[in-house]
Amino acid sequence: MRTSRRSFLRGIGAGAVTAGGLSGVASAQEDASKLRVVNALPDESSIDVFTDAFRRFDDVSFGDIARYEFLIDEEVDITVVSSGDDRDEALLETTVSLDPGTSYTLGVTNSADDPELATFVDENEQPSLKSRFRAVHLSPDAPTLEVDEEDVFSFDDFVARDLDYTAASAYEELLTGHLCFEVEPADEWGDNDLAVYEDEFDSGETYTLFIVGLNDADDEDPPLQVVTSKDT
Repeated sequence: MRTSRRSFLRGIGAGAVTAGGLSGVASAQEDASKLRVVNALPDESSIDVFTDAFRRFDDVSFGDIARYEFLIDEEVDITVVSSGDDRDEALLETTVSLDPGTSYTLGVTNSADDPELATFVDENEQPSLKSRFRAVHLSPDAPTLEVDEEDVFSFDDFVARDLDYTAASAYEELLTGHLCFEVEPADEWGDNDLAVYEDEFDSGETYTLFIVGLNDADDEDPPLQVVTSKDT
């Protein structure tokens, strides 16, 4: 049954592997897809996500990126609920198709009353000297965006240009160290930063910059902001 195969994969994550079964584990991981979730619902502080009948991701707070989980099935029913709720209290129900050996991010976005699921393929390669960056737009009321590093002046080095809602940019390589990323409306010149994010980034890694929150936030809403994940 499919449940038993999932249980086997959960055993991998828990370290339930004997020395004689290492080759089988490696084969199972190669045949599986990897899935993670980011909570970009500005009005839902924490969510759980079921894959079929299993509560796969629990207590994913707004702006958090859950760790990857292995999945063996190629067609998976996704149910999103407020943390602690049962599947029959779903905020969102849908089905996603997953290719073996591929990594995915599910972005839960828009609003709790009308949630949307955006699916992204993650290309988590490791560059040799530089690092790879992409941006993902999950802010439901923000305009088309561009994302650049403040010391970069060449258009070719921008992380994202003309980035629409629920879209991901291509990966771009940048020299790393201390970087400061600016999020601005596309095709607008001047000091129009909607969000600024700076941090230390390591060479030879792949990162995703998730743009979440609300551009027109009131005192109770999370403002537009950038949250990052190291994907390699």
